[in-house]
Amino acid sequence: MNSQEQHQEAMRIAHLAWIASEEDREADALALYAQAYQIEKQVAIHFFTHTEGKDFSKAVLFKSAANLAKKAKRYREAEIMIGYGLMLQAPHSILEELRNLYESIMPEVHLVKV
Repeated sequence: MNSQEQHQEAMRIAHLAWIASEEDREADALALYAQAYQIEKQVAIHFFTHTEGKDFSKAVLFKSAANLAKKAKRYREAEIMIGYGLMLQAPHSILEELRNLYESIMPEVHLVKV
């Protein structure tokens, strides 16, 4: 499966997680979001390490992975994905979205025991 297919699979699983959440199946939703996050993280890191330039696309992938980690309540992992995204030369709007996402998880990150 190539990176685009993996990304599409992560989005398909995230959609299933959303459906589970809407049906109040929270445990299923968390497990599915975690699964989608793992796939999206692999795509983002592979794209980061194997592609020159394209910082916009890389930042968007890290933002997507961070959002999925947040939905899976993996706040420390979301923080790491945000950090990768912020170190890129992405457009201001994407960097601002990453900063806003960081602010939204900070209360939870401080509660995580490392």
